[in-house]
Amino acid sequence: MFAHATSTKLMAGCQQSLHFVTLPDLNKLCASRLIVLCLENDRKQQQVLHCRELLFTNLEVLASPVPDTIDEIFIVTSRNFLNSRRIQEFAKRIGAKMEEIMPVTCAVLQCCLSYTLIAKLAPKWNKAGNLLIQGFEVTVQDKQICIALEAYTIRLPPSQLEEFGVSPTVLQWFNRSQDASIPHHAIASRWSYILPSMKKGEIASVTHKLPADSELHSYLDIKKHWRNMYGYTLPDMPDQHIIYLNIYFKMIGERLFR
Repeated sequence: MFAHATSTKLMAGCQQSLHFVTLPDLNKLCASRLIVLCLENDRKQQQVLHCRELLFTNLEVLASPVPDTIDEIFIVTSRNFLNSRRIQEFAKRIGAKMEEIMPVTCAVLQCCLSYTLIAKLAPKWNKAGNLLIQGFEVTVQDKQICIALEAYTIRLPPSQLEEFGVSPTVLQWFNRSQDASIPHHAIASRWSYILPSMKKGEIASVTHKLPADSELHSYLDIKKHWRNMYGYTLPDMPDQHIIYLNIYFKMIGERLFR
């Protein structure tokens, strides 16, 4: 889940391939917005979870979180499905409101198709920043869909604590006890790129256990969270081999991410 800046290598010499598909008759499709009326603090997380649930339980649906929102979902499907009891019951169960049905525009179709493809390619292909297959883009025009694929070889070895400028003495002390932690001031190189967005975050501390105030209480909870949110399949690991990095994103505020 962590990619240190010195660990990433990108191999050049790629070739781009274009694939064209005839655009479906947009008159036979329709779109709507689903507004999630949840009271949870992390509304963005609920938006993603509900969108993915909708996609993986209804094969006839294309969907995507509405860009630059924290509680809206685009849906593209048939008019019959949008008028069906099934989608109405789904909206009621998650506490959401369906907006009025509207025509499908190329922009909305492109947004939903891109998100749906990326979601369903996981865990075979996992999103890391703007990379899935480098240059993966879906463009919708008036009469056709163009998918651009550009292949790269990426080496992203797991980060080691030594790479973050932690002294051998501190590492030895940390490895001797499951209750030990490495504080912020003992980490010389604190910045790391974090999957799946590859945003830059600052390491606040390193621990063997999840902090008591964490929303996730075990590694199993973390595995479920990553599968449900991003489609990642994290490896099975014994508890004594797991190390947690608590990450601080300045743009988000005081909240720590693990």
